[in-house]
Amino acid sequence: MKKKILFLLLFNFIFCFSQENDKTKKSLATQSNLTGDWLGARPWLSDNGITILPRITSFYEGMSSGDGDKKFEFSGKADVQIIFNGEKLGLWKGLKIITHSELNYGQSTIGYGGVLLPKNTALAFPGMNGSDYFDISSLFISQSVGSNKTLMVGKINMVDIASGTRFSGGAGIDNFLNVAFAAPPSGLVPPYIFGSLFTIKTKPLNYTFGIYDPISAVNKSGFENPFESGVTFFSSFEKPVKIAGKTGAHSLKVVYSTQNGTSLESLDDNLILPPTVGNEIVTKNNRYYLGYSFNQYLVQPTADVDKGWGLFGTIGFSDSDPTPINWSFLLGIGGNSPIKSRSADVWGIGYFHTSISNGLKDSALTASFVLNDESGLEAFYKAQLLPWFKLGIDFQMINPVLDKCKPASFVGLRSSIKL
Repeated sequence: MKKKILFLLLFNFIFCFSQENDKTKKSLATQSNLTGDWLGARPWLSDNGITILPRITSFYEGMSSGDGDKKFEFSGKADVQIIFNGEKLGLWKGLKIITHSELNYGQSTIGYGGVLLPKNTALAFPGMNGSDYFDISSLFISQSVGSNKTLMVGKINMVDIASGTRFSGGAGIDNFLNVAFAAPPSGLVPPYIFGSLFTIKTKPLNYTFGIYDPISAVNKSGFENPFESGVTFFSSFEKPVKIAGKTGAHSLKVVYSTQNGTSLESLDDNLILPPTVGNEIVTKNNRYYLGYSFNQYLVQPTADVDKGWGLFGTIGFSDSDPTPINWSFLLGIGGNSPIKSRSADVWGIGYFHTSISNGLKDSALTASFVLNDESGLEAFYKAQLLPWFKLGIDFQMINPVLDKCKPASFVGLRSSIKL
């Protein structure tokens, strides 16, 4: 509760401090943030090494067809990112300390219609129930060496990392809502991790290597018995390309974890949990994920500038035991609006399919119901109405994981305000 009060006080302070905003001689139609420059405090803080980025995102969404409640719900996320620049603060070059605090509020429609994958990424993490509505999702040290090497150590929000993915990223706030697009699940990369990432950018390839605790750090500090359940190794290799003068990229991701888990296949012969043979728990050692992704501009007005629209896709394979995901696939098209007068708007249409492990489908856990693979279609359009205000509409049609449930459709409005 104390965390929630402090968080709300911070947002209240920002609003109150901006009441004299007309003194900045900027109108609401041209300033980059609703609350302006805080009587000069915002640029002063930035010049002295502290950048504060508060934002509020609101949703009004509901299920228009499918099994279950058809009512619409209001919900949202208030979040603030604070970046401390070590060099400007009198420390050393390349050092940054980054924090990201998130507070979810309202009532989410996640899980409606028998749907498994969170259809609203922004509200899925850190959560909506009990005390799991607030979390410091990132608190890590970043050290850059030159312009092409960066090491991050601490608690890292991987949804934020995925938000930079061309066409499909955005953390459920700026582009696609469904986690299948915003942060495609592999079963081995938690939403928030405790560990380290090291990136190297070279002319032929961009590399990322990571080592982290396999246990999710959502609603945790990360210091609770770290690496007690094993260690996960992460690596990705990205090859930037140009086709017909337009920017694109191909990437390969490999994840391997030493974390053991209950064998899903063994659940078929056991009607109690955990499954046992004699007195021993049946476990499966280690896990892995292998994925390939691409993105390619089809229309790019200016070379080497991330403007325009194009294709993107991902296909990935997990071990399927003990990881409950077998394979996944997504394909879509999107980017900036092709309407010249609306070039800051974004849109997208995509299809996804997530295959559930056969061991889980056939297990004793599903003796009273049948599981299917989950697939769906999402389309959205988000308009940049003011430099600090975006408003959009989102539609999703999903074939849910529960066989007894009919296809479900969801429609909603989404707005985001840079404070």
